[in-house]
Amino acid sequence: MYRVGAFTAVEIGEKLDIGSDLAALIIKQLSDRGFINCQGLLTDKGLDILGTETVLTQDLVAGFIFQDVWRGELFPRFMERQEYIDVKYNNDGYPDLVFGTTGKPNYQRAYMPLPVDNTIKKQPSSLEILQAVRKHGKALKYQGNSEDRDDDEDAWNFEQVPNLKRISFVEEEPIP
Repeated sequence: MYRVGAFTAVEIGEKLDIGSDLAALIIKQLSDRGFINCQGLLTDKGLDILGTETVLTQDLVAGFIFQDVWRGELFPRFMERQEYIDVKYNNDGYPDLVFGTTGKPNYQRAYMPLPVDNTIKKQPSSLEILQAVRKHGKALKYQGNSEDRDDDEDAWNFEQVPNLKRISFVEEEPIP
């Protein structure tokens, strides 16, 4: 609040795009806990909490895990961004993966399971996610120790696995 120069409930409500009554409630709760004084300025206790919370939020990592839709098991992978490969459908209607460059594409046939209605759509537990991330970490260590690894363009480049301490779900339902 003090960083943006808003001290009243109306000003805070406008800056945060919330109602002034909600802003007033937040101010009262912060004041009751000793985080701000009667002028709306941070106390020493408030500065300590703000510094701690700022550090905690900088460590947040959003990512994707992947699930076998028939068995409901998680694959041992954690990716910070979901990437897609270029696909070209052949005359039979099946996808060919497009590797290589635009001038010299390399098409490779892909296996495409037909969609079925009896897939398992369940939210994995936090423990299952931690196990999948740990297995991903082990796979990365094994990949790093592998001496017969060749460094060609088509090799998978996995990201570094974060050290997870807490898991929060962004979506309530799994994304197919």
